[in-house]
Amino acid sequence: MVTDKIYSVILKLIRIIFILCIIKNIFIKNYFIALVALSGILLTLSPFIISKILNHDLSCHIKIFIILFIFIALYLGSIHNFYSFKCFDTFLHFSSGVMLSFIADNWISIEYKKTDIKKFSLFFTNVFTISFAVFCGVVWEIYEFSMDTFFNLDMQRIKAFKFSDTMIDLIADLSGALLFILIKYIYNKKKKKNLT
Repeated sequence: MVTDKIYSVILKLIRIIFILCIIKNIFIKNYFIALVALSGILLTLSPFIISKILNHDLSCHIKIFIILFIFIALYLGSIHNFYSFKCFDTFLHFSSGVMLSFIADNWISIEYKKTDIKKFSLFFTNVFTISFAVFCGVVWEIYEFSMDTFFNLDMQRIKAFKFSDTMIDLIADLSGALLFILIKYIYNKKKKKNLT
């Protein structure tokens, strides 16, 4: 399939960029950035790991979304300091809300096929999808707070922007999840119209 080839090309390209970044930063003795780039390569395995956990292969669209998200967050954000732009972190949280909702929705459809239930209620699927995205956002905020507390980092951008962006991040996560639900609703409505 075309999307499989696109995913493969994007994955290889991003891994090459991270490898070159590691080599360059080892050469100039910037080991922290080299470590961030190495974590980027390791995180490109996440679509494979998620597929194993769900016991089902993710769609190529989700895998491409995940890989691009990792590249934008680590390569642009951490390595090239795009986090210095106030809206960048909010954009990432919004995008993660959409991406995690995509994964949750995929997970529900996998579980649905395994059960005798004729159909999960729309209310349940929407609440689960939103809850999953926001829960992951909360876990990330706890991670940021822990790293700042124990390693004197500034992942919450308090030193940079003079306030904690936790609430903004969680609202962005929720907004991304709600956008996904809205798009899914419109898509399903159009699909039903085309069938009738």
